[in-house]
Amino acid sequence: MLLSQLAAKHMVENHIEGNIINISSISGIRSHPNRVAHGTAKAALNMLTKNMALELAPHKIRVNAILPGGVPYATDPETAALVANDPSTPLQRAGKPEDQAKMALFLASQDSEWLTGQLLTVDGGQTLT
Repeated sequence: MLLSQLAAKHMVENHIEGNIINISSISGIRSHPNRVAHGTAKAALNMLTKNMALELAPHKIRVNAILPGGVPYATDPETAALVANDPSTPLQRAGKPEDQAKMALFLASQDSEWLTGQLLTVDGGQTLT
């Protein structure tokens, strides 16, 4: 939150057009056991994204958020197998950091110039169930 606010202040003061990309989580839109604080913080980040998008649009600054699903550590094949075999993951594979990176590259590019205030889930369909 603080980094987004500092970036926005710098961009507005220096008349810099561009993008702010927040990294949230599907926990901000979906409940998970034993993750009250995490989910609450991510829900707040999602609302910050939307409010900043609205306030910064006149300055030609777009603000979006990426909401990753389960992305186990690449060195933990056991966790990756659990995610891949979980029926709540329709694409039947664990997420990879590259999945999130590709979305960030898209949001940073001119290909997404008509997107602002969006919460983009990159979760293999986990939020569908």
